[in-house]
Amino acid sequence: AHKLAEKGYDLILTGRRMKELETVAENISDAFRVKVKILIGDLSDATSRKEISEIIKSAGKIDILVNNAGFGIDHAFHRIGVEDIRSMVMTHDLAAVEFIHAALPGMMSRRKGTIINVSSIGLFFPGFTRSLYLATKSFLHYFTKALSLEVYPYGIRLQSLALLKEEVLNNEFPDHKSNIHCLVPLLTSLEETSFRQPALARFAFHGYGLS
Repeated sequence: AHKLAEKGYDLILTGRRMKELETVAENISDAFRVKVKILIGDLSDATSRKEISEIIKSAGKIDILVNNAGFGIDHAFHRIGVEDIRSMVMTHDLAAVEFIHAALPGMMSRRKGTIINVSSIGLFFPGFTRSLYLATKSFLHYFTKALSLEVYPYGIRLQSLALLKEEVLNNEFPDHKSNIHCLVPLLTSLEETSFRQPALARFAFHGYGLS
C-alpha cells in the first residue's frame, strides 16, 4: 500500500481490524497526500464480500487490484474444524475471484489494468500441516495463470506473487539478503507488466523486512 501511494495512487484498503486499518490509512494519507478509503469486513462472510464487490463496481476507475488477504492454520487437516476450512477457502480464493469479477468489466472497457494475487512459494513445495493452505494458494496461482490468457487481449496484466516469510528465508536461505535476486516473484502474464520485475520484488518483500 505504501509503495502504491508513493506512486500517487488513491487507495481502498480492506481488513477486519478497524483501529489498525485507520492507523495505516492515516499514516499513508499524511505521508503521500493521497485519498485512502477503508472498508471493514470479514472476507469469509458472504455479506462482506458482496458489499466490497459492489464498492469495487461503483468506484470508477480501478487501475490496480491486489488480493493479499490470508491466514494460516498449522494443524493436520483432519484436526481443522469445518468452519475454519470454509473460512480459509472463502478468504483465500472466493474473495479474490469475486473481487476480480467485480473489477474486470471496467478494466476491460478501458483496456488497461493490473491484478496481483498474492499466493505462496510453498505451493510448489507441499509440506506437513499445510495441505489446505497450500491447496488454496495453488488454486489462486493457477486461476491467475489461466485468467491472464483470457484478458491479455484487453491489455490487462495478472500476476501470481509467490512470497516467503522472513523466518522461512532465515532458516532455509541464511544468506538470502545477499542473494535476493534469486527470489523474484513468479510472473504469469505473457509479457512484463507495467511494474519492472526488480521494483515489484522490492514491493513484494517490503512488508517482510527485506527491502
